[in-house]
Amino acid sequence: MTRHAARRDPRAHWVLLSLTLAALATALIFSGYGRHEIAPTAAPSGRCATTADTAFSGGPVLRKDPESSGVVAARMPAGTVALTY
Repeated sequence: MTRHAARRDPRAHWVLLSLTLAALATALIFSGYGRHEIAPTAAPSGRCATTADTAFSGGPVLRKDPESSGVVAARMPAGTVALTY
């Protein structure tokens, strides 16, 4: 008669957790590869669009002005809270 408990097999939830994590890691790798974030196919151009000075000095609220095809910046009135989603 032995006093040691018999070893049980690993519970199924640990196997399921491992398989789920492996599938998630595989999906993230394929997603990054598909978006060219892992292995880019071309060198970056190094050029970007210029931004008007008013976008940096005007305020935190930016919108594209359809009339002037530029960026218009504005500040919120004092005591105003902006809820963004």
